[in-house]
Amino acid sequence: MGKNKKVLRFDGNYDFYMNKGVEYAKDGDYLKALRYLFGASEKKPSDVDTMLHVALVYQKMGLLEMSNSALYSVLAVHHENQAACVMLGQNYSLAGDSLRELYYLKNYSEIAEDVDLMEIFENSVGFMPQYEQVYPMPAEHRDALYRRGVKLMSEGRMAEAKECFGEILEAYPDDADAKNHMCQIFLVEDKPAGALDAAREILRRDGSNLFAWCNLAMALHFIGNVGQRDDAVEKIKTFDPGDGEDAGRVIKIMCLTGNHAHAFALAEKYLKKHPYDMEYTTLAAVSAYNAGFYEKAKSRFLTMNSVMPGSLTLEYYLGVTQDAMEGRAAPSALPYDLKLPADEENRLKIKAAACDFSDVYANAETKKLAQWAVSGDNLLLAEATLDKIIAADAKRARRTLDNLLAQNCGWQLKRLILEKRLANYPNKDVHINKDGYFIKLDMPPKKPPKSVAASFRHAFAALSVFFVDDDRWIDKLSDAADSLGEKAELLAEAGAGVNETAALMVRIAGPDGFDDRQICVVFRVPYNRLAALTEIIQS
Repeated sequence: MGKNKKVLRFDGNYDFYMNKGVEYAKDGDYLKALRYLFGASEKKPSDVDTMLHVALVYQKMGLLEMSNSALYSVLAVHHENQAACVMLGQNYSLAGDSLRELYYLKNYSEIAEDVDLMEIFENSVGFMPQYEQVYPMPAEHRDALYRRGVKLMSEGRMAEAKECFGEILEAYPDDADAKNHMCQIFLVEDKPAGALDAAREILRRDGSNLFAWCNLAMALHFIGNVGQRDDAVEKIKTFDPGDGEDAGRVIKIMCLTGNHAHAFALAEKYLKKHPYDMEYTTLAAVSAYNAGFYEKAKSRFLTMNSVMPGSLTLEYYLGVTQDAMEGRAAPSALPYDLKLPADEENRLKIKAAACDFSDVYANAETKKLAQWAVSGDNLLLAEATLDKIIAADAKRARRTLDNLLAQNCGWQLKRLILEKRLANYPNKDVHINKDGYFIKLDMPPKKPPKSVAASFRHAFAALSVFFVDDDRWIDKLSDAADSLGEKAELLAEAGAGVNETAALMVRIAGPDGFDDRQICVVFRVPYNRLAALTEIIQS
């Protein structure tokens, strides 16, 4: 039997792969270094340190374009990364592109607040006009800003996303993709007039832009201009949206505007290539019901039930569909978010509040009720249910919490589940779903003072769920907890609760990309109260 071949195993932890990759890079064995660094990237996708090391290895190998690509990926995640700007400057210097080298040196001077360098660029009045004439904005920089903007939108950080797309539009005023995303931000901000103007501007230049037609129809819908909205919808019907993002946009527009049969036909076409996409299976089920295709609606609801068995919401709507098929009830339009009617939701809330959940793992009906209570948008009910499950069987409850953290749920629910996990099982490794990957969380190096421990868990869970860009946010939060621990008496006298202390802790930590507005929204603390507490601890 031949000698066993040594292979790279992807069953170690992030630190193992990262350390091995750095070690091989120092020894000049760049191919092995890349293998291990890619292993680290599997464990922590989009990790800035890993991408910087990959960029450095490519630079050492003379593969400057690949190095630049890795560095632009860093800027897409952390747009003010000093190391990335310095290395990009080095790469363009090696490539003999002095203008781009100076551009990234200028960026570095502003990020690092290097006064001497900033003065040099301020006094070089001819540099920026010359640079902008040659490179209005590097295409790679535009792509990095675009990816970052899309990511920020997915995280609900609309103000920061708007800055990214705004910067692109300053350099490329006719960039349709950036402008379309600005339309979507305007709609989220309840500014349909802004979205309307931007969509029309795109369509004046390119009447075949389906994304813009969808944005136009959405803006007209929210403004209440039904006639022009319907004209836009008819235009949208003439397009073949394929099976990508445009298909999703068109299906949602058709659902929103009552074109249920068209929405169902598109959803069915989409599902032929993506049969396990539950979002579009839901759209297919509801649009079929609303179009009167009850047999098809039942088939789609059964598909969803096979993927998510035990869902009380699906059971309810299967019953509604069956009643419509058999003529037992007059059908009315179903909501596309499948939200339960108020009377049914209240009935289940009362039932869940009265249940002790001691047999949650043995009783199928109790298990279904627990699943419904935890997965809903009522955080108080979800917290009470989790507390009962933990009290009934702590060992099995830990596995339940771990399973919930592996799912892709709303940030408030995920924050609550993570907080319960940290409070009840503090010495166990924690993994959490991030962008479809199940990654291990980095934990603080030491325990916070007891007086602020609950607030620290609250703050840590919230920031973990948002995946802030700051590489040092855990250390900053730990230092903030220590400083507030020393001010515990002042906080108690001011009547600061867990939420307020957590918000204050995050404000003191000051993680990158997390401003006062976000702190107040996430922790539900009025800004005036946050400012008053800040003054108290600084006195």
